[in-house]
Order: sequence, then structure tokens, then C-alpha cells
Amino acid sequence: MKLFPILHLILLCGCATEHHRETRLIKPTREDLATRQPTLRWELYTKPGVTYDVIVYEVVRMDSSRTPGRQVAYGEGVITPFYTLPEPLAPGEYCWSVRVRRGDQVEGWRLQSGVTYGVVVIISYNNRYARFRIPKG
Repeated sequence: MKLFPILHLILLCGCATEHHRETRLIKPTREDLATRQPTLRWELYTKPGVTYDVIVYEVVRMDSSRTPGRQVAYGEGVITPFYTLPEPLAPGEYCWSVRVRRGDQVEGWRLQSGVTYGVVVIISYNNRYARFRIPKG
């Protein structure tokens, strides 16, 4: 019976890792965020000839939850696995995603799933935009 919690933890880690192998939205560095025009980076398993669309929203706080608000940036037909925001952002919290485009075929926005480990609690999350915060100057 003592083995069950350990196996459960290993299975959770495996699921999160497998999902991230296909889609990984990389958090901007602190130095990059200080510029207020961060470069958003991602790793996706794709074939040659694809382009990407990138979208950035302000985050709206509603009680204890956060949700995408006003769109603040959008890039279409990006040929590199990174996108530098064209305009500086105001201090605050933002969320973003990327999708794959193959000619006229457009896939869905890539959302994150994962597991956060605490001392006593394991928290998992699914279908969430990647987030970043622009610090106050």
C-alpha cells in the first residue's frame, strides 16, 4: 500500500512530461520581461513548411481565477519559433499562446498542462494559457 502514492506520483510526472514534449511554451526570462517587449519562445513538434500564429492577452482577475481579457498583440505567419512583441507592454499580467498554420489549415491554440509539487499538495492544471508578468518600472 505504501507503493501506491509513489506510483501515482510517477504516473502524473509521466503524463505532464509527455504533453510538454509536443508543446512547450517557454517562460520569458526576467531580463527579457524588464524590457517590456519580451520575446516569446516555444518548442513544437512540427514538419517543414509550417508557420505560427501568436496571441497575447491582458489577464483579468475574477475573484480567485484569472482569464484572458483584451487582446494586446497578434502575430500571424511567424516563421521562427519565437516572436518579439512589437510594442512595449504596460506593467501587469499577461497570457499567451501559439498555434500551427499549414497553408489554409490552422490548428488550435496550444495550451499548457502540468503538475506543480508542494510539500504536501500536488496541483495539476490543464488547458491554461502560458503567463508572464511585466514588472513595474
